[in-house]
Parts: sequence; structure tokens; C-alpha cells
Amino acid sequence: MKYELNGTRRQFLGLTTAAGVALFPASAPAFATSEVFMMDLPPASAAIAPFKISIPNAAIKDLKYRLRNARYPEKETVDDTSQGPQLSNFIELMDYLAKPFAP
Repeated sequence: MKYELNGTRRQFLGLTTAAGVALFPASAPAFATSEVFMMDLPPASAAIAPFKISIPNAAIKDLKYRLRNARYPEKETVDDTSQGPQLSNFIELMDYLAKPFAP
């Protein structure tokens, strides 16, 4: 099934907000009866605690592939950050993340 939207962004946001408000009462009982689980955390400390993480090599390889093959938007039309981060800074960061690094 294909839906086409022939309206403005404001109309779309209004429609989705109205749908969310209409559907919330039906889902509220599920939230009201769900249990809350709390984690036992150690006391706060200024000391740095060592930790280890394990990330599969396949996940790292996939991430690097995605970073190298990302498609970037056109350069921004202004010289400041009013349209978000500068494309050149973003590409520099992606290049840094795609390179191998050691702790």
C-alpha cells in the first residue's frame, strides 16, 4: 500500500500530533502497569574506573565501510554554523573515525 502526502510540513506535523494524541489513551494503561527496574550503581567517585568493552570486528569493519562510503550533502551556503556543523569539519571527523587507532 502506498500513501502520498500532498501537503505542507506543518500539516503533516499537525496530523501526526493529532494521531498520537488520539492513540495515547489506548496505550496509557500499558505504561501505567509496567514495572520500573532500577539499577544498583556504585557510589559516585572522582576516581576513574577502568573498564573493558567488546565490539565484534565485523561491526567495526561495517562502520568503517559506511564512513568511507558516506554520501555528503552540498557545501553549506553560509560561512557560519547557523545551518549546522560546517561540512569540512564533519568530513574531517568522519575521516578521523575511519582511520585505525589504538588506545
